[in-house]
Amino acid sequence: MPARPVPLELAGDCSPEFHPVRDRFWRNFKAGREVGAALSIRVGGEVAVDLWAGWTDGRKAQAWQQDTLATIYS
Repeated sequence: MPARPVPLELAGDCSPEFHPVRDRFWRNFKAGREVGAALSIRVGGEVAVDLWAGWTDGRKAQAWQQDTLATIYS
């Protein structure tokens, strides 16, 4: 039996001055441009944004977590 899809949720913390960044991050998921991702921004040594959302798999059966590992390309 296939796994049931997990609902899409945005998790983490974000300073109020970075809410436009949070909103853009979230819109990428709502528009279907992301499957799973995390975003962290530090300003002056302090965490201003620490967000994650989506899934770790294309079946959308495993929710992205704060400690989900990801491959990064540059």
